Amino acid sequence: MSLEKKVLSQLAIGMRLRYDEKRKIVFGEYRGFSLLISVKTAANSKPQLQVMTCAAREEAGDLMSLVRSGQYGANVSAMVWGSKILLSAPLKGRQTELVKAIGDSVDALTVKLFENNYKAGDETGVLGTPSLYKLHDDYHFLCEETAARVSHELKTAKRNNEDKQENIPMGIFGALLGAILGTALILFIGRLGYISFWASIILGIAVVYFYEKFAGKFTAVSMVITIVIGVAAAYLSWRVDAGWAVYRAFQTVGGDVTFGECFRYFKQVYVESGNTFEYYKNLVLMAGLGSLVCIGLAAYKYQDSKEQYDMDLVK
Repeated sequence: MSLEKKVLSQLAIGMRLRYDEKRKIVFGEYRGFSLLISVKTAANSKPQLQVMTCAAREEAGDLMSLVRSGQYGANVSAMVWGSKILLSAPLKGRQTELVKAIGDSVDALTVKLFENNYKAGDETGVLGTPSLYKLHDDYHFLCEETAARVSHELKTAKRNNEDKQENIPMGIFGALLGAILGTALILFIGRLGYISFWASIILGIAVVYFYEKFAGKFTAVSMVITIVIGVAAAYLSWRVDAGWAVYRAFQTVGGDVTFGECFRYFKQVYVESGNTFEYYKNLVLMAGLGSLVCIGLAAYKYQDSKEQYDMDLVK
C-alpha cells in the first residue's frame, strides 16, 4: 500500500471522515467545518498532502492573518484565498508522524476559528454547511445558493460554446503554423548535434494549441485534424533532419549527392553504414515520441473540452 493511501486511510479513520478510494480524497464534517483532504502535485512536482476547508462569519474579519498566526504541525504550512483555507505538508516521511502533524494542525485551526466566531461557509463567504462539488477537474465547497448560481453560469457558458462555430480552415492554418514552428525547432536543435526529442514534444503541443487558438474551440473534428497534422509533421521533420544529417556527412567527405537523394535514401545509407540501431532509435525518439505526444494531447484536449462545464455533487 502506498504512503498516500495509508495516510488518507488513517486520517479518514481518525477523524471519522469518508475515504473515497476511487477519487483518492477524504471528506466530510469535522468539528463543525467541512474538510477535504487530498494529495496535490506542487510546483516542484513533489506531492503535497492538502487539507481544504472554508470559514465565514457575519462581521468582517482578517481571516488570512488569523490563520497564518496559528501553530501547526511540523512542515505544515497555511494559506488563505478569500474564505478558503489550505493546510499543506510534503507527502514524505513516516506515516504516523505525517498523520499526527495534519491531525494536530486541523485541530489547532478549527479551535482558532471557533474562538474567533468563524463558522462553516463556502468559498464565496456564504455562511452555512457547504456541499462538496467537482467542477471540471477540481473540488469546491459551495452552499446551496452559490451552487445554484455557479450551475446556471456553467450551463450558460456551455450553451454559448455550443452555439460558437468552429472555424476549421483557420484551425488548420493554426495547426500548420504550429507544425512549422515545431519542425523549425527540431531542425535547429538537430544542427547543434542533439537528438531533438524534446522539440518533438513541443511540436505536438504547438499543433494542438494553435489549432484551438485559431479555430475558437476544440471538438472531435479538431482532434482528428490535429492528430493527422501532428503525426505527419513529426514524421516529416524527422526525415528532413535525418536526410540533412546524411547530406552533411557526404559533403564532409566530398560526396557528389544532392539533399533530395539523401532525403529519399537515408535509411539505406544508415543500414549499409552499420547504423541500423541509430536509425530506429532516432525514429522512436523523434517521429514516434512526437506522434504519441500529439495523439495523447489531442485526445486529452478533446476530453477536457467536454468536461469543462461539468458540475457534480460529490456524495
